[in-house]
Amino acid sequence: MSNSVNKLINDAKSYFDKGDYKKALITCDTILKMDTNHINALNMTAIILIQSKKYEVAIIILDKLISLSKKNSIYYYNRALAYRGLNSLKKSQDNYQLSIEQDPNYIPSIINLGNLFQEQERHEEAIIQYKKAIMINPNDEKIYNNLGLSYFGMNLYENSLEEYRKAINLNPKYEEAIFGLGNSYDMIGNPGEAMKELNRVIAINPNHARAFFNLAQIQLALGDFNNGWKNYDWRFKKEITMESVLPDLNIPLWDQSKKIQNILVIAEQGVGDQILFYSLLNELLDFNLSVTVMIEYKLLSLFQRSMPKITFIERGIKINEVEFDAYIPMCDLGKIFRKELSDFEKVRGHYLTAEDKKIKKIKSKMSKNKVKCGISWKSNNEKIGKGKSFKLEFLEPLLKNQNIQFINLQYGDVNQDLSYIKNKYQTDILDTSDINNYEDMEGLAALIDSCDIIVTSSNSNAHLAGALGKETYLILPKASSLIWYWEHKMDKISQWYKSINIFNQTITNQWEDPISKITKIIEKKYL
Repeated sequence: MSNSVNKLINDAKSYFDKGDYKKALITCDTILKMDTNHINALNMTAIILIQSKKYEVAIIILDKLISLSKKNSIYYYNRALAYRGLNSLKKSQDNYQLSIEQDPNYIPSIINLGNLFQEQERHEEAIIQYKKAIMINPNDEKIYNNLGLSYFGMNLYENSLEEYRKAINLNPKYEEAIFGLGNSYDMIGNPGEAMKELNRVIAINPNHARAFFNLAQIQLALGDFNNGWKNYDWRFKKEITMESVLPDLNIPLWDQSKKIQNILVIAEQGVGDQILFYSLLNELLDFNLSVTVMIEYKLLSLFQRSMPKITFIERGIKINEVEFDAYIPMCDLGKIFRKELSDFEKVRGHYLTAEDKKIKKIKSKMSKNKVKCGISWKSNNEKIGKGKSFKLEFLEPLLKNQNIQFINLQYGDVNQDLSYIKNKYQTDILDTSDINNYEDMEGLAALIDSCDIIVTSSNSNAHLAGALGKETYLILPKASSLIWYWEHKMDKISQWYKSINIFNQTITNQWEDPISKITKIIEKKYL
C-alpha cells in the first residue's frame, strides 16, 4: 500500500507543479481515502483550496495538519494565508507569529507578516519584520523594496531612497524598486532625478502605467504640457487607482476637426478635480457647442447656477446617447485649453457663485468685530491624503489669536479636534454643525464665501475657495507632483485660482515654517 501511496503523491506533485490543480486535488482525495492523515496530501489539498479561494475548507484541513504535526511552521503560515483571504487580519497575524515561533528563520512568514502590517499602515512594525528578514537573507531585493515602501509610507523619503538603491544594486532591472526610487526623488523635490528613474522603468517595461502617469504629473508640474497631457492619458489604465473610469458609451470621442453641435463632458476623479477643470468649461463654449456636463451629484445646483449656459447632469445616470455627437473626458479639456503657461491669463477672478440667502443666514451668526477665517487641515484622499494633511494643533500660532473668529470647513468628524482647541486656547470657533461639509456643497460654498480669508491644506475646500475667488492661504508639502496643479504659480499665486496664495514646507514633514509665515501675513494685514 505504501508504494501505491508514494506513487500517487508523486503524481499529485507532478500535477501540482504543472498547474493542473484539478487532477492534483483528485489524486490527493484518492490518497486520503487510503490514509486520512496523510500529511503531504492534506497540505497540498489545503494549498490548492487557498488558491481556489475556498478558505474556510482550507482552514479546517490546516487545523487538522497542525494537530497532527510537531513541526508545523508551514501549516501556520498557510493558515495565515487562508485567514488573510477571509480578511480576518488579526487571525492572519496570529498565525504568522505562531509560524515564526515554531521557526524563527522562516522567511515567508516574516515577510508576509511585514506585508500585513504594511497594508494596515503599521509601518514601524512592518520595518521590524523586514529587517529581521534581511538578517536572515541579505540578498533578496524584494525585502529591501518592501522596506522602501514602508519608509515611503511614513514620509521618510531619504530612508526609502536608501532601501530602493539597495534593491536596485541586487537587481539593476527591478522595475518596482526603480519606480519607488523615482517617486522618492519626486517627494524630496528633485524632479529631474525622478523623471530619470521613471523613464528607466518605462525603458524596462513600456506598459508600466503607473510610471507613465507619475511622469505625466511631474511634467505637468514643470509646465511641460505637451508631454504631460499626452502621458496623462495613462490615467485610464486599470492599474491607476483613481476615479477616471468612464462609462461605456457608444459615442465617439470628440475630434475637433469635425463639426458637431452637442457634446457630453464626463467628469473624472474627485470633487476637487471637477472644480479645477470646471474652470475650462467657459472656454469650451467658444466652440459654439451645446454642452452637457456629467458631474458629481452634490455639485449639480452650485455648478448650474454659476454657469447657466451649460446643462449639468448627475454622473452615473443613464443617458440618451443619440442626443450627443461626441464626448470628452473632463480632464482632456486641459489638452485643448492649457497648452502653455500663458494660457492661464484667461483665468477669471472667480467662476462659482454661492447662494445669497445662505450667505446672509451664516453671516447673521458671525462676529461683527472679528476677522472671519475658515480653516481645514486634512484630506481624505486614500492615496495621497496623508502626505498633505496636518494636525489642527499645528495652526496654534493662528488659533490662539483672540481677534479672529474661526469657521470650521473640515469635513468628517472633527468635534474632538475642535473641542481640544477651544479648551486650550479659548478659541472663538463658530458653530456650523447644521452644515454637512462633505455632502452639502451649497452650504459649504456659502460658508466659505462668508469668510474674510481661508487657511487650508490641499483638499476640495482649497479648490472651492479658489473657484469662489476667496482670499486663501494654502499650506502644501515641500514637493509633490501628485498635486501638480499647485505648482503652476507666479510669486506664490496659483495660476489656476488667482485668489490662492501658496506656501510650501521648506523642510519635508515640517509644517511650522509655512504656518508661521501665513500667521504673520494675516496679523499684519488684518489685525
